[in-house]
Amino acid sequence: MRRALALIVAIGMVVGAVVVRRAIDDDPNTSVNTTAQDSSSATGKVLCASDLGDVCASVRDAFVEDPAVTVERLAKGEPLGADVWIVAAAWPQIALERAGRLGNPASVTVPATPIARTPLAFFLRTASADSVRNQCGTTLDWKCLLKNSASVRFDFEDPSTSITGLLAVIQQATAFYGSSDFGSNDFRLFDRELAQLKAGRATAPSGATVFERFGLFSHADALAGLTSVGSQQLQRAQFKDKLVTAAGSPSIAADVVIAITANPSPIKNDDVRSAFNKAGWATSDLGSRSDLPTADVIIALQDLWKGLR
Repeated sequence: MRRALALIVAIGMVVGAVVVRRAIDDDPNTSVNTTAQDSSSATGKVLCASDLGDVCASVRDAFVEDPAVTVERLAKGEPLGADVWIVAAAWPQIALERAGRLGNPASVTVPATPIARTPLAFFLRTASADSVRNQCGTTLDWKCLLKNSASVRFDFEDPSTSITGLLAVIQQATAFYGSSDFGSNDFRLFDRELAQLKAGRATAPSGATVFERFGLFSHADALAGLTSVGSQQLQRAQFKDKLVTAAGSPSIAADVVIAITANPSPIKNDDVRSAFNKAGWATSDLGSRSDLPTADVIIALQDLWKGLR
C-alpha cells in the first residue's frame, strides 16, 4: 500500500514538473537558465576606451581597455565582454571591417549619431610658442611642422593604438589629398610624406601619452592631442603655464559613440553625455558622425604606418 502511494506521489511530482516547465517555456517574460542562453545574456558591464582620457573614470562602473586590444578581440570573432563600448567611432568601424575580412560575425552595432565630439589640436610649449607661430602661423598644419622639423620638435600618439595618433595621420593625408575622400590606391604618392612624419616624431625614453612624456622630459615643442583631453591636462600643476593651445588645419574631430551589443544597455546615454560634457566635450547638436575615410582606408593607413621605418 505504501509503495503504491509513493509511486502515485512520484508520478504526480513528475507530471507537476512538466506542467510547470511548460508554463515557464510559454511565458515570454520568464528566462530559463540554460547554458545556451547564459552565453548570450547581458554582462551588465560597460567598456570605455583608454584613449578618451580621464573621462572614463567619470562613467559609472566602466572598465577601461586600450581600443586596439578590443579591436583585436572583435576581429577574431570574440565577444565584446561588455554590453556597451564607449569609444571613438573609428575603432568599432575598424573592428567590423577586419572581422568581415576574416568571415567572423559582427558583434557590435555603431550608432550613426555621436554622443560627444572634440577636435584635434596642438599644444605648444610656452617657451617656444612664439617661434612656432612665426614659422607656421596661428593655425598649424603638418606640412609646415615637417618643413621646420629641424627647429620645431613635435610628438603625437601611435596611430595603431590611439585615436589621437590616428586622427593626426588622417589629418596629414587629408591635407595632402585636399579632402578625406581618398583611397589606398593613392598611397604611392603619400607614403613618402608619412615616412617623413614618422621619422620627424620626437621620442622620449618613457611616458604612456604625449602629455606624460612632456611632463617628464619637455622633449617637444608641439604636441598633437584632443582638445578636451589636453585642456584637462593643462589644469594639472605640472603643466601650469608650460603649454598653450593652437588650432590645427584641416579641422578634424574625434566622435565618441556608444557601440552596443544585442544585450540591454546597463547605462543611460544621458549619464555618459553628462560625463563628457563635464570633461569639456561638445555633446549637443552634433548631427551625424564627422567625415573620415572609410574603415578599409583607415586600416590601410595603419598598415602603411607600421611598415615604415
